[in-house]
Amino acid sequence: MASTISDGVTTVLLDAVDGFEGSSEARTIAHTTFAGVAFTLRPAAPEAGVLTCVVESDAAAAQLYEIARTGSVLTLATDRAGVGMDFAVVEGEVTRALDDTRTVWVIEIPFQEVAP
Repeated sequence: MASTISDGVTTVLLDAVDGFEGSSEARTIAHTTFAGVAFTLRPAAPEAGVLTCVVESDAAAAQLYEIARTGSVLTLATDRAGVGMDFAVVEGEVTRALDDTRTVWVIEIPFQEVAP
């Protein structure tokens, strides 16, 4: 299965997901007391990070760059286990650049996972 990113209207076929770096902030709180340590257990934050996408065509690069800047919830569909998600573009810059060979576009998208 190929990887795609969609805003529900436009779907862009990715030639590759070149990088995926995500993390999830722990939210459990440790309280030091006279009796020892007590914990307030809370679920971790939604995953956030940077998604690096590669597309060959100028048209696909322009489409992906545009939908990443619309303020919509986007869907990444991929056959990589644990990577597909619904996400919003957050904090940072959406960037697009030709790679060193000048044959493909590299688009970097800062993301935060959202509930589907």
